[in-house]
Amino acid sequence: MKISVSGLSGCGKTTLSKYLAEVFGLEYYGASKLIRDAAQQRGIPLEEFLKTHDRFQLDKIVDNSTKQLCKTKEKVVVEGRLTGWFCENADMRIWVHASLETRARRLAKRDNLPYEEAVKKIKERDEADRKAYLKLYGIDLLDLGVYDLILDTDDDDIERMNKNAEDFIKRMLLED
Repeated sequence: MKISVSGLSGCGKTTLSKYLAEVFGLEYYGASKLIRDAAQQRGIPLEEFLKTHDRFQLDKIVDNSTKQLCKTKEKVVVEGRLTGWFCENADMRIWVHASLETRARRLAKRDNLPYEEAVKKIKERDEADRKAYLKLYGIDLLDLGVYDLILDTDDDDIERMNKNAEDFIKRMLLED
């Protein structure tokens, strides 16, 4: 089984991805792991790799790695902003949604930032991502047409989010 989990920063996609990997006995790959693996394959320390690659280069590395993973791995959860688009043979594509306010609150807590600064960072990141993906691939990040399930995580009930996704996947497996 191949599952892709996508969403904007701070929405809960990593939390959900790790849960699904554990529940279904799948390998987990997130964007940060793919970047670490790329640096290791090139024999370059991660810090140096990040300094010598711009944002678009890193996006391309993650996206190409996602495509390759989905071609070669049978039992995997791949997490990232565009995995729903690049894991074309995924059995299940999930989009995790949270409002700007919820994502900013989570980022502020995680990174110990003032709330207003978190809002600003997320708005800038969202806009930069959307423009970059349109320019690089012609993909509108907010076009959710490729997803099988859209989960709203605004209520912060992580257990319910995880269980809803698990139950949906199990129902879909029974239909096959």
